[in-house]
Amino acid sequence: MSSSHADWEANIDPESGHTFYINSKTGESRWELPEEPVVMAPPPPPPVSGGDEGQTQYQVDSEAAWEQRMDEHSGQAYFYNRQTRVSTWTNPRPSTSAAGFHSQQNPAGHQPQAYNQASTSNYSTTMPSGPSQLQRANTSHGLQTSHANPAIGTFQPKSTINLETEKMDFASPALTEEQKRDDMITHVPAQITPDKIQDVRKAKLKQDQYSMTKWAETRYQLHKKGLFGKMSVQEMMMHSLTLIPHALNRIEDKELDADAQQMFKNITSYMLDRKSSKEPFGHVHKLCKTVLACEKSTILRDEAYCQIIKQLTNNAVPSSVRRGWQLMGICTGIFPPSKEFMPYLEVFLDISLEQWKKHAELRQRILYCQQRLESTFLNGAREHAPVESEVTAAENMGSIAVRIKLVDGTFKTMAIESQTKVDDLCGILRKKMGLPTDETFGLYELSRDVVDKRPRRWVRNLDGNDRLLDVMATWPIRLRERQEIDKKSQLHFDLMFQVNLFISDLLDNLSGSTLDMYFIQGCSDVARGIYPYDREEALDLAGLHVQGRFGKADPGYLIKKELNKFVPKNVLRELKNVDNVVAAIHRRRERYKDLSQTDAKLLYMQRIRASEHYGRTCYVCMQVVPKQEKVILGIGEPGLLVMDPVTRKIKRRIRLDDVSTYSCNDGLFSIVAGNILQQKKYSYKSTPVRAQAMMGILEVYMRKMS
Repeated sequence: MSSSHADWEANIDPESGHTFYINSKTGESRWELPEEPVVMAPPPPPPVSGGDEGQTQYQVDSEAAWEQRMDEHSGQAYFYNRQTRVSTWTNPRPSTSAAGFHSQQNPAGHQPQAYNQASTSNYSTTMPSGPSQLQRANTSHGLQTSHANPAIGTFQPKSTINLETEKMDFASPALTEEQKRDDMITHVPAQITPDKIQDVRKAKLKQDQYSMTKWAETRYQLHKKGLFGKMSVQEMMMHSLTLIPHALNRIEDKELDADAQQMFKNITSYMLDRKSSKEPFGHVHKLCKTVLACEKSTILRDEAYCQIIKQLTNNAVPSSVRRGWQLMGICTGIFPPSKEFMPYLEVFLDISLEQWKKHAELRQRILYCQQRLESTFLNGAREHAPVESEVTAAENMGSIAVRIKLVDGTFKTMAIESQTKVDDLCGILRKKMGLPTDETFGLYELSRDVVDKRPRRWVRNLDGNDRLLDVMATWPIRLRERQEIDKKSQLHFDLMFQVNLFISDLLDNLSGSTLDMYFIQGCSDVARGIYPYDREEALDLAGLHVQGRFGKADPGYLIKKELNKFVPKNVLRELKNVDNVVAAIHRRRERYKDLSQTDAKLLYMQRIRASEHYGRTCYVCMQVVPKQEKVILGIGEPGLLVMDPVTRKIKRRIRLDDVSTYSCNDGLFSIVAGNILQQKKYSYKSTPVRAQAMMGILEVYMRKMS
């Protein structure tokens, strides 16, 4: 059975990067393309070759092409056919002993490799893998241009190229015939399996289907070249030091086209292709801000990626290449491409990964891009452009360390990424601290402002789907806005992990870390005056607090230094003298000196749970219906409390069982409650974010109750 050249299809082995050929008719795979139609028959007798000492002597018969060699690494003998270039551990001539073969020492570094040869009618040879697999020798002294796929037109890196100091040479020295022969004999991969062939075909099909060339041919608008000419698609796709007169993709909107031109300025400036006095972060921030501000479509996202790909294609400047992949890593964590462009970007990254496989740093950067792209495509674009610390972390392929504050003032340091959500971090914290895995504990934003020496404090519970770095990106914006109103304003932000829900079933069985969290939360609420205790009750709880926190240890000066963490302000105002307050706390502590820390904490929780105010998340708001007045709305498991903002006196109680409907619209939180005969509406006005939080916490309790 014969086959022609047209039947052989070239493919790339993804593991080694070598080219191999598959016969579409016979299914045979080879590392070499036959020079003429292949006849599947036993190989013809080789010519007699005489030579100097040390060279093999060949006999004129069909089996004389086989010779015995010694593998230097394993010390074992193997058999090599000079004509078919096949090596095997098994004696191919059973009638001849190994001693009957002419032997030749194996050249340094050469080892037998398995070669997939089709069976013939006269003999069948099985080629097992050799003892080890050598990598292809690095014979290139520069970077050679790859014309196999015009979609990217980039280059193969050397394994040790220094991107800062070494220039890229696109000329590749040709291999000699002896090098080619030795390379094919000793450095081919072990086997071409059917699964590998299938994977290669799928990858090749995807690369052909989603090449950047195909995208450019159908969507790019060709720019002018000279007076009458136009640039070719290939020129449009390649690295350029000149600015673009229009967007690469066809964009009808003139404003968006102008934005695309500005984006190219930011990209080329960041990649050092264009001089700029602005810091690199300024270009990244402006690029991301421009892309995220486009609400009309995803066209600017695709345009940004097309421009970065353009500047990475056939780029011979090492420093620019590195900055280009840094920028790609930043962008893939901030905004995804459109669904239509996504496979094109994936293919570009896959091909680039293969081309840069010998360069450790760039290979790692491309893997980093792929990882971030997958996460961003699933979660969607960010709301805000990244801050400088996030950009720096992405440039170094690292995480961002954030401090999460606990109610007692201690911190947990956590590592987050560009797409880390509030729920993700809460889940890690709960697991790390041994807490329940439900919504019992949550993450809050704590903001404090000091104006005219009067500290003010706001706590906002964060939505589980919020990206943490989006939350943090708003902080400098809100600080600037605040200082435009009051230049003396000092606004500080923290992320705080605290109790989110007060569920009776859990409170009845407190222990371990869960007890500690509820204890420090209760101590903080008492000290901040959330519960309206008189002086004696507050001092007694302070003594129990000290015993639960320190046990038999002497707190020393800590009580005096942190007095505001033990007693509310009204007690300090009444006693006036700080030393008197400290002495009163110590006297109360003596009552509980025999209690262990755990018992003291449990008793403390029992005492504060007796208050009707306990277990409610409180919001300061304006009551609109039935009567307009400023109130505190407390939402918890038993129901809602409407309280006086100064005295905390309860004005109204609304049981959860009586709530029929609730809604939130533009900062107005409304509840309809009552029985079958009579229902009333209550409305409370606040900021849109706070009103949404009110409805969210009520919804959780309603769900728990049902």
